[in-house]
Amino acid sequence: MVSEQEESLEKVIKDTECLFKTREREYQRTIDQIELELATAKKDMNRHLHEYMEMCSMKRGLDVQMETCRQLMSQSEDRDTLSPVPGLGRTASAGGTSETSRDAPC
Repeated sequence: MVSEQEESLEKVIKDTECLFKTREREYQRTIDQIELELATAKKDMNRHLHEYMEMCSMKRGLDVQMETCRQLMSQSEDRDTLSPVPGLGRTASAGGTSETSRDAPC
């Protein structure tokens, strides 16, 4: 009778160990999958960060260009209003540049 109980207990122990080993493999596969997804997400975030920084840099450059154009336009308007002869600041012969050539870089 003791032998049967021992065998029964051994079988239960082996079944339990087998079940735990199976679950451990499943959990490890899940962990590996999550780690892979995390690595992919990190790569994507890093790529998005670099793209964002590049776009911010481009925006700063455009902001500088826009401000330069505004200043040039303001200076041009100031020159036109201060000119003693009406329209003198707008002619190519008076200032060496025409209005269209001043606006071209902007």
